[in-house]
Amino acid sequence: MAAFDTTTYLNNKAAQLNKTGYQGRKDWTVGDVQNAFKDSGLSAEQHYAKWGKSEGVSPYTQTASVPQTTVTKEQTSQGQLEQMLSSGSPLMKLSATQGKQQAAQRGLLNSSMAGQAAQGAMIANAAPFAQQDAQTYYNNAQANATRSMQDYMSDKQYEQQLGLNQQQYEFDTGKLAQQFSYNSQLSSQEANQALNNLYATSTANAWGVMANNLTDLVGQSASAIQQIQMNPDITADNKATMIQQILDMRNTDIEFQQSLYENLGTYLANTGVFPNLA
Repeated sequence: MAAFDTTTYLNNKAAQLNKTGYQGRKDWTVGDVQNAFKDSGLSAEQHYAKWGKSEGVSPYTQTASVPQTTVTKEQTSQGQLEQMLSSGSPLMKLSATQGKQQAAQRGLLNSSMAGQAAQGAMIANAAPFAQQDAQTYYNNAQANATRSMQDYMSDKQYEQQLGLNQQQYEFDTGKLAQQFSYNSQLSSQEANQALNNLYATSTANAWGVMANNLTDLVGQSASAIQQIQMNPDITADNKATMIQQILDMRNTDIEFQQSLYENLGTYLANTGVFPNLA
């Protein structure tokens, strides 16, 4: 997990306040946020723990990379065998002696075949140990890779939850703002109460549909990304490409859903049922 970044948190908090129009403002700066924290007697980290985490305001700038695994020479039987043959260990010396003795029994002590016999005996005796050692190194590397992947997926799930919290916060803030506007209209336009009720219901339903759709889109994309990440048959480059394609499609779908809601007021005004919205 990346370390808490105060500068990143202040910038993201200012952006969130401007996006939601907190206190009717769209001009929040990092300095304004710092002063607000100071007035509340909170540090950036304390504010994040108390409010920012549930709001989905991230203090992190680093994104974990997908863990990669490679096969090293020590994880192969060939590599282990080469090391054993050149080690000069008692086993190799004994194997060479056995090979020469077998060659001598066949009358080959002074020929090149005697050397080949010694080498063959060394390889035959070393091969089982080389295979076992290579497997041990490989199993250890696989265990480390599994732990790295688990940590990576945990980080990704945490980032996804932050995103969902941010969406929920924006939804709740927007709903409160819409309710405030609705109440103001009731107090000043009692003659249009029935129409205002209908308008509020339409917009609330639109909010609900959009929120459900956005939640489904985020969940589906997260599930697809996880399946890609856990698939050992896909190369790292292909994983990156496939994940980016999923993110692009998700973002396009999210923008489309948001545009539907943003254009709802204009559509209702054009129906003539809500002429005061024009």
